[in-house]
Amino acid sequence: MKTNTWGLRMSEMLSPHLKPRSWLIRATVLSASLALIHFLATPLYFDQWLGYGVFFLTVAVLQVMYSMALAAGEPNRALVWLGSGGNARVIALWVATRTVGIPFFGPMAGEVLTIGLLDGLAQVLAVILIIHLALLLHQFDRLGGRPLIE
Repeated sequence: MKTNTWGLRMSEMLSPHLKPRSWLIRATVLSASLALIHFLATPLYFDQWLGYGVFFLTVAVLQVMYSMALAAGEPNRALVWLGSGGNARVIALWVATRTVGIPFFGPMAGEVLTIGLLDGLAQVLAVILIIHLALLLHQFDRLGGRPLIE
């Protein structure tokens, strides 16, 4: 079995040391942080085109709703998968807009955007969120059925 630098198997690293509720708390904060970044970027994109602004506002609202669902809802696998998939799609669109250009719509369609500090940070946080959600799925049975906020 593969081991890391310290000679531990991955299952040894995750199983005894991982506290699933702490991963859930961090996932909640990460989703809320991503929402804040998207809310901050929304006016800029509304200035460029209504469609871009609506997209950013929608992503921000969905990320707030997701963080609230993680915090207040009873944990369930479907919710964790939904967050992973949704954030992975946002990352994929971001990569596309930085490599091949903005797809299809708006006045900047086809234009390749540069990587900025805020959007780069958002992608790093989104990847970290997806990792947290994957670890939650790995340890889901240890999570318990209690919401974070009761």
